[in-house]
Amino acid sequence: MKGKDHELDGTSWLDLSPIPTKIQGLSESTVQNAWQALSREHILIPRLCRLVRTLHKLPQNQDTKNQAIELIQRLLDSNSCYELFQEAEISGQLCLERTISTDIASYVPMSYHFGSVALASLLSCYWVSRLFIYGLIDKLLTVVPSISHVFDTSSVHDEEVRLATAAIMVIQSSFNQPATSSVDIMAWRIQEMRLTLLLQASFGAWTRIQRRGGVLQNGGTTLNQARFMKKLCLDALNTIFLRTRNIHIDELGLEVVMDMFAGGPILSLA
Repeated sequence: MKGKDHELDGTSWLDLSPIPTKIQGLSESTVQNAWQALSREHILIPRLCRLVRTLHKLPQNQDTKNQAIELIQRLLDSNSCYELFQEAEISGQLCLERTISTDIASYVPMSYHFGSVALASLLSCYWVSRLFIYGLIDKLLTVVPSISHVFDTSSVHDEEVRLATAAIMVIQSSFNQPATSSVDIMAWRIQEMRLTLLLQASFGAWTRIQRRGGVLQNGGTTLNQARFMKKLCLDALNTIFLRTRNIHIDELGLEVVMDMFAGGPILSLA
């Protein structure tokens, strides 16, 4: 938010193991490794954001360019949740179900179903992290087009669409999951906070897709899907915000905020 590196961006914190967390049906080591990798990613993303902003002002700065490329490759190579996805799918903790809403189903026919709130929260953090990273790569490709030989523009855009769609596939489970105990209620409140960040990250991605002309994977649907997804994210966010904070956010304001998270101008919060 302040344009600076994360306060914990240092070797001692980046190598620190997170508090052990158990998720039903998954091995403790897999969950531990995923949380550790995600924690590292969330600490490193502000550094990447700073580098992208620097290149926006000084696109010929080769040292900064090299740092940004190296950091992106490090983030993409982390495979933070690869094993987790495999275990969750094999164990049935993560599966697909038909999307109930006919409007949403016309674009996203299947939604995710999570075996636990803990798994939903962890994967929400993963998708947020990846959406932020790909938003920054997209900005970097705009600022320094020459790096397209390192990060293929078409592949970056395709992956951003996939991630933004995955975020939409979380909505049904998150809004329809019953809370049966005080522990469940608290867990879903935490997931609800993570869901708001995921919806904002997805909104930012669909905004970029819309600005690119709405060209989606494999030459699929164009602007209509991007517009629909943006409105869906915004409506879901306002449903949560009106209930929990009694505030309402508008499309233009959220676009500006999410552009900041993708390496755009820093907003004054005064």
